[in-house]
Amino acid sequence: MLEREIHVGEAEALVLAVEAEADWVLLDERAARDVAETLGLSYMGLLGVLARAKRDRLIPSIRPLLDALRAHGFWVSDALYEYVLAQMGEAP
Repeated sequence: MLEREIHVGEAEALVLAVEAEADWVLLDERAARDVAETLGLSYMGLLGVLARAKRDRLIPSIRPLLDALRAHGFWVSDALYEYVLAQMGEAP
């Protein structure tokens, strides 16, 4: 049923999160996040994971990772890109 509303991979992630009683699930698409909220699941997107990694000093910089993601087809709007960099102290 979920696969009609969201991508199959995200549907599987949500099912696994419910079955495993996960604390949170990694989701980037708005439709999948809406389903997660309906199911009472917490979620975080990839940009949130990268921001947390930088805050926890697991990575020195977020910019090269964002640039690599965008170069390989991960869509991030220019406004969100600039916002995330500014929040992480990496504004131009």
